[in-house]
Amino acid sequence: MSPAGSGAVMSSPCRTVRSVRARCGGSAETGCRVEVRAFGSRGARDAATDEMALDGWLHWGNGPGGLPAAGTAADGIPACFRGPYRPS
Repeated sequence: MSPAGSGAVMSSPCRTVRSVRARCGGSAETGCRVEVRAFGSRGARDAATDEMALDGWLHWGNGPGGLPAAGTAADGIPACFRGPYRPS
């Protein structure tokens, strides 16, 4: 495992976690990967979570209206879309 804050990424093929398999199409042969990342601070972790949420909303088309463009860095995501998100 990588030391906290190193920014290293560890990957593992989908094997035993059923919820991950369901999202991967049901088998490890789909090429799905699970990524584990360590962050040096809570702020860095929260920023990455906000970026991941934005990417997910845009990819699946289920986010709130008015989202910024894909690839927007956390500091460019309006506060109303940063975690914890509470739909109004």
